[in-house]
Amino acid sequence: MVAFGKFVLHVLRNRKPFNLHRLSFHCGDPSKPPPYIKKIFQYAVSHSVEELKTDLDNFPQCFNGCQTLVTLNLYNLDYDIHSICSFGFGSLSTLKISQLILSNKITIMISSQII
Repeated sequence: MVAFGKFVLHVLRNRKPFNLHRLSFHCGDPSKPPPYIKKIFQYAVSHSVEELKTDLDNFPQCFNGCQTLVTLNLYNLDYDIHSICSFGFGSLSTLKISQLILSNKITIMISSQII
């Protein structure tokens, strides 16, 4: 896993500085995200990511409130405890959720401001 993380960071450092349209990130076990996840999401924010597809149910702090995110596709989520999900993505227009397992009571709050 360490070698793969180094490879990912190498690719991100050497990528041309264009905006990032779409990011797909499959963690496999969201309870144990890889150590390089923060760097990937910092890169996504700094390069104006517009679409994200992921199985993460808890984003790194640096990604919360990403203002360029338009489409968020969440899949394979398993909530075992009482959870509150709050999305503060100002430009979000599409939210897709698939393969969601609710084991206990869950509260999902989605808010959007139209200016």
